[in-house]
Amino acid sequence: MKELTAEQMREFWELVGFRFVTVRARTFEIVRGRKRSYETSEQRWLQPNCEFENKLYPSYHSVPFVDWELPPLDLNSLFKYAVPKLTDAQKARLPGHFSKQGSVFTMLAFEEDPALALFWAIYKILGGKE
Repeated sequence: MKELTAEQMREFWELVGFRFVTVRARTFEIVRGRKRSYETSEQRWLQPNCEFENKLYPSYHSVPFVDWELPPLDLNSLFKYAVPKLTDAQKARLPGHFSKQGSVFTMLAFEEDPALALFWAIYKILGGKE
C-alpha cells in the first residue's frame, strides 16, 4: 500500500467536510494585578455539518465543534465522518460489504491496516488527487 502524505490527509478531511476557519475570541490576562482583555484569532478545524458564526466568542472554549487538529486516521473516525458522506452507490464500490441499513461494514480479512485501506478506497471515490 502506498505511503500517505500530510497533503493527502488534509485533502481527504476537507473532501469529507472539515473546514479550516478563523475563530475570533476574547482573551483575558492579568498584568500587574490588573485584568486585561483583548481580541485574538486562531485557525481551527470545524467539523462537518456544523454551523459556524463569524463573530467574536467570549472564549475559545465556547466555540462548538472546532478542534486544533484533524481526527486521527482510524476506523472510528472514518465511520463517524467519512462513510456517512458516501451515497449507497459509492458504498457499493468499497472493499467490503454494507448491510441494508448501511451501518455494518466488514473489511477484507487480509488487509494489514484496515483503516488505511478504507481511507484509500474512500479517497479515490471522493476524487482525491493520487
